[in-house]
Amino acid sequence: NGLAYRALRDCVALCRDAGQDALAEQCAEAADRLKAAYVPCLLNPKTGWLAGWRSRDGELHDAGYLYATGIAVSLGLIQPDQAREMMGKLEDARIEAGHTDFTY
Repeated sequence: NGLAYRALRDCVALCRDAGQDALAEQCAEAADRLKAAYVPCLLNPKTGWLAGWRSRDGELHDAGYLYATGIAVSLGLIQPDQAREMMGKLEDARIEAGHTDFTY
């Protein structure tokens, strides 16, 4: 979903450069709708971070996917204060799980 948002935002610029203003507007509106729905649809109230996806039955699928929250944070889909809180909770979960040695 995060990558779809990024693609839609990129398409806005491409369409404008190509003189396709109506299509650019459609892409912008779709990106805005996706951004507005992102956190409400994917926030897991039990963990405080974003789930990887929500299936058709409404179930959130959440195994602490760093990519789900990380992409949303990097693309500005989450407000900064909420983003810091989510990333902090993921970091706490990482430490609690014992993933503390990153020697390569």
